[in-house]
Amino acid sequence: SNELRGAGGFLTGYAIMTLDQGKIIDIQVDSSLSLDRLIEGKIEPPSVVKQLLNQQNWSFRDSNLDADFAINARQASWFYQRFKNQVVDGVIGLNTNILRFYLNEIGSVKLPSGQTLDEGNFNQLASNATSNQGLDVPTSLTKVLAEKLIAGELPFVGLARVLLKAISFHEINFWFSSYPLDALAEMSGLT
Repeated sequence: SNELRGAGGFLTGYAIMTLDQGKIIDIQVDSSLSLDRLIEGKIEPPSVVKQLLNQQNWSFRDSNLDADFAINARQASWFYQRFKNQVVDGVIGLNTNILRFYLNEIGSVKLPSGQTLDEGNFNQLASNATSNQGLDVPTSLTKVLAEKLIAGELPFVGLARVLLKAISFHEINFWFSSYPLDALAEMSGLT
């Protein structure tokens, strides 16, 4: 919330979720700064980036300046595809509040850095880097939760409650490159 953009804050991190016949088989989480380091040369930014952020180069972390999530998702997808050479089928946008909601649901989580997060200290620590992986706290927490999800260690009922709460507070958005899926997300009020 201290780095506002049109669709929330700047992009702190990203996760690539791999599905096989509707089952999540892998989730890879990384910092947006890691992707930005792959950018070679200059990417001419949109005029709004120049005006509002006074930046002469465009980066992945600042690809969500529009209030329209679909525009931001296409831009973020473009960055990922260009610098990771991998097609993106869809984008799910989450604000860090979903992490706070989940901490409220499950209690505390210990990060690889040794920090223990809970709902009470999450906002305060959210902009600090972790000591051992160089990841910011939200990205590090997302990585830990993704590993627990893949391992089957997250209770489904709690996850469902968090997702429903995120949907009710408009803290989650979907965009798909396939029109039928994107139209379904739009009809469901999730875009």
